[in-house]
Amino acid sequence: MQHRSTPKVSILVAARNEAHCIERCLLYLSRLDYPTDALQILIGNDDSTDQTAEIIARFIQDKPHFQLINITQNIGLAKGKGNVLAQLAQQATGEYFLFTDADIAVQPHWVQAMLAGFDTEKVGVINGLSTISGTPLLARMQAIDWLANLLIIWLLSLIKIPITSMGNNMATTAKAYRATGGYENLKFSLTEDYRLFKAILEQGFEFRQLMSPKCVAVSLPITTVKGWLVQRNRWITGACEGGWYYQLLVCGLAALYVAVFALFWYAPVPMFLFWVTKYFIQNLVIIGLLGRLRQKHLWRWVWFYEIYAFVFTGMLFAYHFGNRKGVEWKSRQY
Repeated sequence: MQHRSTPKVSILVAARNEAHCIERCLLYLSRLDYPTDALQILIGNDDSTDQTAEIIARFIQDKPHFQLINITQNIGLAKGKGNVLAQLAQQATGEYFLFTDADIAVQPHWVQAMLAGFDTEKVGVINGLSTISGTPLLARMQAIDWLANLLIIWLLSLIKIPITSMGNNMATTAKAYRATGGYENLKFSLTEDYRLFKAILEQGFEFRQLMSPKCVAVSLPITTVKGWLVQRNRWITGACEGGWYYQLLVCGLAALYVAVFALFWYAPVPMFLFWVTKYFIQNLVIIGLLGRLRQKHLWRWVWFYEIYAFVFTGMLFAYHFGNRKGVEWKSRQY
């Protein structure tokens, strides 16, 4: 018998050419500590050209709460990942929708941890926490980077300034999602999670950024610098679709980056003292965050984070403003 403490939940996963990772994702979803009669797991195969569909079908054949849905056409305004999620949501029967990606591994209590954020009926969208697995230095820097940025989102959310949500670890109420008309009625965006997040807030719902270690999801790393630049360029391009103020923010951050070089040239001593102070305060805050989220294995790598952030941010701005080829996403050009 289903009780109010275990409401019906639909988990939505978009998958396109994910043969290298989809079984890992499904394995962790199959280990969720949540009643299967209250769980619906929908996986959308987005016209994959590899073995993604076959792997999914084989894995779920004895798991009736899993369902494979092959996506062959677009509906409404939706394209790409948003189109997959639009069609999955149409078949979702849960009171809550949980979104994750094909390269994500979730924890056994992930569902309960995410649902805990819906503490009032006004809350329409929840953001979990995401980090990166892997031992190479680039993977460890990405892990710290994701969590550090989620800390900023959390702090701003405490003073009622919602910034964004992340589609690899996000939850909405079915009511809030449907109030937007669904992805098929939202203008296409390269950052479909932000588009939905914004639409839900425009309907009068509230946002929660969670900070519980139980809602930490682990993604596979981007393994090359080029791949990192392509990913982050998509994020920036998607953010700029949010309006002139986001475009102004991106340009302002780029200008600030250039100004730092100038200030170091004209006032090296004050800037050096400012940088040292920032370096230690920032790193101690991040270390505290990692401890709270049970990510202590990253502690010793925090001291390299400032170098990573400075160098890679510079490369990203150069790549973004110099890019004239559009954005590549899941083997498609936008």
